[in-house]
Amino acid sequence: MHLVCVTGPPAVGKMTVGRAVCDLTGFRLFHNHMSIEPLLGVYDFGTPRSSGSTP
Repeated sequence: MHLVCVTGPPAVGKMTVGRAVCDLTGFRLFHNHMSIEPLLGVYDFGTPRSSGSTP
């Protein structure tokens, strides 16, 4: 298995780079929206943490 992580600040083109890597290598793209968006229907974005949670 091969794993490539592309990191950086918001809106700098990480997904664009990821798609280009996929096009060049045949790798598949698993981006953060695939894990976040299904949960938005359950948890509001910006939901306050409970008092017992850790940072």
